[in-house]
Amino acid sequence: MSGSDSSPGDGAPPATEAAAAAVLPGVEASSRSGPLFHFAHPDDWARAQRSGEYVPADYAREGFIHCATAEQVPGVVERHLRGGGPRIRLRLDPEALRTHLQFEWSAASQDLYPHLFAPIPLAAVLEAQPFDPDA
Repeated sequence: MSGSDSSPGDGAPPATEAAAAAVLPGVEASSRSGPLFHFAHPDDWARAQRSGEYVPADYAREGFIHCATAEQVPGVVERHLRGGGPRIRLRLDPEALRTHLQFEWSAASQDLYPHLFAPIPLAAVLEAQPFDPDA
């Protein structure tokens, strides 16, 4: 490995071929299994029911939609949702979203997180349930 490769503890992802492949569009969706989750604000979800696709209010600013795997949900709830009011927990079909799905490294969490670079068509939502992050 060259001197420019990341080393543990510097906040960068592990310098492996697997980690590098995991951020390529289309690669990660086929190599990971299980549904994805997104916690929608109720107003955004109501808008989606009228328009046929889910686009969170912060999509234009962020440029993508934050998602999580089942294993990542507890940490996401603790770090980002507690005290933020009720949400709608969307269980998403990653295969239906594959062409716009990328897993990207989070230095803060030391993990690869699924990000969607397009609105979510309602057909890709497997389940929508009320969710109280403070319960």
